[in-house]
This record gives sequence, structure tokens and C-alpha cells, in this order.
Amino acid sequence: GYPALGRRSRKRKKYSDNLILRHRSK
Repeated sequence: GYPALGRRSRKRKKYSDNLILRHRSK
């Protein structure tokens, strides 16, 4: 993920990870 964005929006990072994980799982 993005360290700069993750530091500013921690919740957004988690959401992004979930989306990526779902796409990878498929």
C-alpha cells in the first residue's frame, strides 16, 4: 500500500487491502 496515504487514512488502507485480497482470491 501507500505509506503516505496509510499514515493519513488508516481505515482507507484496510479497505484497499480487502479489495486487493478479494480480487487475488478470485
